[in-house]
Amino acid sequence: MADVVTFGKPETVVRKSQFFGPSLAALPIHGEQLPHESRSPAGPLRLIRNLGVFGVNLAGLIVGADRDTQDFVADVERLEEIATGDLSELSEPRLQSLILLARDHVVDGWVLASGSFMAFAALSVILRGLNGRDMVLPVGQYLASAGPLSAVYRIAAAARRDPNVLRILAGAGNHLDELSSQAPQFHRSLLAELKAFGHRGPAELEMRSSSYADDPELMLRMVGKSLETPARSQTTRPAIPLRARPVALLAALQIRDREVRRDRMVRANWLLRSLLRELGRRLVQSGVLETADDVFYLLVDELDALPADTAAVVARRRAEQGRLAEVIPPAVFSGDWQPTTVSAAVLSPGQVLTGAGVSGGRVRGRVRIVRPDTIDDLEAGEILVAEVTDVGYTAAFSYAGAVVTELGGPMSHAAVVAREFGIPCVVDVHDATRRLAPGALIEVDGTSGTIEALEPDLPSATT
Repeated sequence: MADVVTFGKPETVVRKSQFFGPSLAALPIHGEQLPHESRSPAGPLRLIRNLGVFGVNLAGLIVGADRDTQDFVADVERLEEIATGDLSELSEPRLQSLILLARDHVVDGWVLASGSFMAFAALSVILRGLNGRDMVLPVGQYLASAGPLSAVYRIAAAARRDPNVLRILAGAGNHLDELSSQAPQFHRSLLAELKAFGHRGPAELEMRSSSYADDPELMLRMVGKSLETPARSQTTRPAIPLRARPVALLAALQIRDREVRRDRMVRANWLLRSLLRELGRRLVQSGVLETADDVFYLLVDELDALPADTAAVVARRRAEQGRLAEVIPPAVFSGDWQPTTVSAAVLSPGQVLTGAGVSGGRVRGRVRIVRPDTIDDLEAGEILVAEVTDVGYTAAFSYAGAVVTELGGPMSHAAVVAREFGIPCVVDVHDATRRLAPGALIEVDGTSGTIEALEPDLPSATT
């Protein structure tokens, strides 16, 4: 990559990655021989050739990208028109064909999103050569990946305008029916937001996960917690030099395009999940499966010609998934590998973890280790600590004191969304979920990228 990308150097790709995090430099990808030691010197002819190859490839990724995105969005919208509503009325062949169509749209979305990512990656390297290492793109809060967080803020603003809604949300139990009868305008606004962003949710691409549309009460609880959170300060961006602005604008367009494509891919996956669950319900009624979600343990090609002993196949695959979930693979391997045992000493008061600071601000708060099935446990002001976050997590950013992740770079979803909304964020923190004890008081500095364990009796504060 460094050989053919303008301004590219191996240390830019490996040591200062915008995409995978600076810790990539610590991984034994090349053993003792680093890339620059084996790189042959580039003469003028080779440089001209590389520029030509790079330019042609980049143009191929960018030209027509907008049309490709529009076509994909239209394809998913057409699928949604015929794959929503009462799925029980669909004939068996129709249901099977829609499952195959939705699967193809998901695959197509991944391919398109990867193309946008590669175009953005190439432009990002050029931009860093023109603008230096501290590059912040003018992407704006209207990114598709910011949709769930923006929705929470809008719903919370509507709730603050209606004391009746505040009273209902403060109570326990199911709120939807009460809101429908006592706050119909707010209820309509909530349903409109869920229609637009309800396909997202924690672990949104896991087939067994549930989305915010599936569980609106989760979204309402997040709104209730965000009501307790002070307003965030506006994000300030460093100025981009005039010479770099055309490339910066083009790179920003590519990252917006990436997020739109990925958002529609997630929506296609959400539709696929609904279609598969409908098939699963039918298989339960016919006695083939025990639960509707058992259908997720079958291959798509097995759905129209079920294995001889479907229940046994599902049980075996479910057990195998459980076994593999306990296996921790090495970060990088070539050839064979053995499962690793991960152990890390818990951070003691005064000790510091370091990652990549991607959104400024200094915050003290209690650690909350968050996974898809525990995101509802996060309370207002706590520090959200996760291995990695997808866009479905970002609704919880509205009330998290700060965000800390083990994976990710400055242009990852968590980093981009946190930066746009002024939420302190540190990514690429090795073993954060194992070294930060749940409930421990820590101080997160989103500028320097440090996380310090504090004495238990120190008060929480935010700057």
